Amino acid sequence: MKKLFNYLITQYIIYTIVPLLILGVSALSYTLIDSHHDYQSEYNQTINYQIKQASRAIQDLDIVGAENVVGKVSDLSYILSVKLESTKYDLVLSEFVSDSIPGKSDKKSYLIYSQSGEAIGALTVIKDTSQIWKDLLIESVPNIILAILLLLLMSMLLSRKVLKTLKAPFHDAQRYGFLIANGDINAEPPIHQFEEFNSLFSSLDNLRDRLINSVHELKKSENRHQATYDLTQVCLFVVDIKEKQIVRSNREFETTFGSLNKVNSIELRSTLHDFIIKLANGKINDQYTLVGVNGDRHFKVNSAYLNEYQLECSALDITELVDAHSYVQKQLITDSLTGIKNRVGFNKRIEEIQANRLISTSIIMLDLNGFKPINDQYGHLVGDFLLATVAKRINVTLDKIGEVYRLGGDEFIILTNKILSDDELTPLATSLNENVSRNVNYENHEFSVTISIGSANFVAGKSEMYDVIHQADLAMYQAKTSKQTYVMAQK
Repeated sequence: MKKLFNYLITQYIIYTIVPLLILGVSALSYTLIDSHHDYQSEYNQTINYQIKQASRAIQDLDIVGAENVVGKVSDLSYILSVKLESTKYDLVLSEFVSDSIPGKSDKKSYLIYSQSGEAIGALTVIKDTSQIWKDLLIESVPNIILAILLLLLMSMLLSRKVLKTLKAPFHDAQRYGFLIANGDINAEPPIHQFEEFNSLFSSLDNLRDRLINSVHELKKSENRHQATYDLTQVCLFVVDIKEKQIVRSNREFETTFGSLNKVNSIELRSTLHDFIIKLANGKINDQYTLVGVNGDRHFKVNSAYLNEYQLECSALDITELVDAHSYVQKQLITDSLTGIKNRVGFNKRIEEIQANRLISTSIIMLDLNGFKPINDQYGHLVGDFLLATVAKRINVTLDKIGEVYRLGGDEFIILTNKILSDDELTPLATSLNENVSRNVNYENHEFSVTISIGSANFVAGKSEMYDVIHQADLAMYQAKTSKQTYVMAQK
């Protein structure tokens, strides 16, 4: 927010001092150029006259006349050297060289002609051009300093006058506003010599009366609103974005999260600040987890601005709905018999791998040998128990190397967390076979099965997933028909 005093001074500088400075610089530039033009005019007149004298001196071979020409030219300001030479006699008639240290110099040669138009010599002049401008500028320095001092004096006088004029009424306005804000409704508005300020204080006085009436009505409305506010079973609260704290809440909010003093406490400040920043930036989605009195709960949070710095928010507890949705999603991808993921879960994981394009994996197909006769002879209860036991043993053997899925029947598939080398796959296949083939006890009966294993490697960006799955399936079939435990697909 701008300060009026600063604003007035700034406007004064922009509309008075700046234009005056521009005019001053323009006048200085004009003076410099005009002075330089006068010097150049004098220089040209002298050169033109001395060229005529030089022509006579060269034709008459007059050394004294030549020295006089060089002397006249060297008497000009800023001359570093002058040389008059005759091309007719190949002779330097006269020369002057200054002992000054040159800055930026300018060399010019003027040809000298006889009366018949024949070139008979040259007058060469070197002058210090940089010193010309320096001296002209130095001559102007007093004028520049005087102009700056005058401008500063004008600025100080005007600013003091403006501040003195405005200080008293603004001080009174501030004091009057402070008294009203603190409840002194009987404070009389100050009176000043300027109509504008008296009108302002009169308006403030009228505004004060209307404000008092509005406050009474607002308190009545607030009491009615708070009663309704507390009746709802949705958490309602108001967030102050600037102060990063919750300034008002209903009873349901305090039941769920605790009192405002607790929520705004130092211990929870970091968490609360993070939540408010996300809320202000619109990054709170339809499901947001908040820590309440009874632990983590899921809420649907909505918000709307009350004013520039305050957001009114509602938080609807949807924990049961989220939990139910998560349970349904988990059941959808979980094999109810073995407890491991099913074909739906496998297909979902395959889609994730293909979408990522950075994940590589070893695919291991497993098929049980001897399961069907047991299932046919002893029934589905034995078969189901056997499948569940085999799934547990495969999980234990993997030990976080990868994840096993049941595709259906007695067929399983493993996706590893990375591509396993031959030296890693072979002992893994041996361990899987050893663990799966151990006897399974069920109601005083012992059953056992073996497995056929085939594997292939999926390399991200170089392989097609379903081609690799097919290769692993073929390798498993080859192991089954050749009565081997494990076969790796051809690379």
